This record gives sequence, C-alpha cells and structure tokens, in this order.
Amino acid sequence: MKKVELTDEDREKFEIKVDEESQNMTWNAQKDFDNPIEFEFSDMECEYVRKAIEALSDGQHPDEYWLIVTTLYDKLQNTESTE
Repeated sequence: MKKVELTDEDREKFEIKVDEESQNMTWNAQKDFDNPIEFEFSDMECEYVRKAIEALSDGQHPDEYWLIVTTLYDKLQNTESTE
C-alpha cells in the first residue's frame, strides 16, 4: 500500500478532494494525465492489483476513475503476457 499511497504533495499537486458526506474522491484529471505517477510491482503485487480491479469492476465510479483503472489493468495484463 505504501507504493500507491497518496502523499500530501500528491493531494495538492493533483487537486485531490474527498467529499466527506459521500466519500467520493475527485481530482484534476488533466494534471494527472500530464504528470503520471509510475510504480514498479512484483509479480505477486501485479496479481493482487488485478484481482482488486476485477472486484471493483461492478461499482459505479466517475469516468476519470475508469480511465485510470482500465489503463492500469491493461498495463498489468501486458506485463503478464510478456513474462
């Protein structure tokens, strides 16, 4: 979890806000796309993230969320196929 934890600097840089009532998170998607954060995952971590994404796939989320999640999932699938 430490690898993907959002820092206070990230929250400011990407204008991340959480609505206390609904617990929905919003951020400046353009800043996110212009300044992507990169992570390296072990094979076990990749499998864990893939399963987590699959478990969340039935939920209702903003378009920006799906764009990020599907991009991550696709990259994880490509990692698996090249090993």
